[in-house]
Amino acid sequence: TFSNLKESLNDLKRNFRNNHIMDKIQAEYICDVETDYTFPLYDSYYGFPFLQKYTSGLGYKIKGEIWSVPSDRIKELDHFEGVPELYSPIYIDCYDDERRLFASIKTYMRSDPLTSEELKDIKLISEWIED
Repeated sequence: TFSNLKESLNDLKRNFRNNHIMDKIQAEYICDVETDYTFPLYDSYYGFPFLQKYTSGLGYKIKGEIWSVPSDRIKELDHFEGVPELYSPIYIDCYDDERRLFASIKTYMRSDPLTSEELKDIKLISEWIED
């Protein structure tokens, strides 16, 4: 049994530039997953993606990773993710490749959603891939 599960959609994933943060907080990789529902994930053009407030029918099922984060290290992860100034925690359902459900997994959504006008030139993506 794992506790304090978190989905990484961004540069904290294995083999990505900020994965060292997961090592630092002694998080344990569990598996690759995909969200149960569609979400609008955008390329910020600043080297990281962001989830936007849900808009019906917009977005993709997002690919990411599930990590188990020690209880005493969650605040460090929240700080790195910019909570509450940049991002707010949300809880989503995900499935692994064998269709096992991981319910109420913590991830982060932009605290101050962009307007439709601001989003019009920003690329909607289904997975964060670093160049």
